[in-house]
Amino acid sequence: MAEVRNVLMASKKLLDGVASIIADYRKCEIEPPDADHVNRWISQFDAEVRDPIFNEIQHVLGRTYITRSSVARGLIGSTLGFE
Repeated sequence: MAEVRNVLMASKKLLDGVASIIADYRKCEIEPPDADHVNRWISQFDAEVRDPIFNEIQHVLGRTYITRSSVARGLIGSTLGFE
């Protein structure tokens, strides 16, 4: 039972991690994506490929997703000549 709980906790951590990366996606247009949203998305894939896809998505988004605040900082910096 403890092993199942650990797997669920790890999955919850992954879900929360991806949700936090994309939290500002389409901000003010749609509700912020949460762990349940991410879980529904990953559930479209067959069970045996979910973990590899999910781990890769988290890896790629963690390295490439550009948040609204980082875009704003870049725009403000370039407007003020702080490139």
